[in-house]
Amino acid sequence: MYKNLREEIRKEGLESGEIAVRIGLPQERFFCKLRGQEDFTVEEAFQIKRFFFPCLGLPYLFRK
Repeated sequence: MYKNLREEIRKEGLESGEIAVRIGLPQERFFCKLRGQEDFTVEEAFQIKRFFFPCLGLPYLFRK
């Protein structure tokens, strides 16, 4: 599970569905990845950081 990413999404008041749409993933697949059942691709991780968390580091956001 990506605890830091989940916490940052919560702190920013973002909806997981809007992140999924923005990076081109079906919502259920995004939830699977967020729970750690699948890994995010490098491109997906960069998109999430670039669009939603530009001031945070990838190692922090995607630490399991």
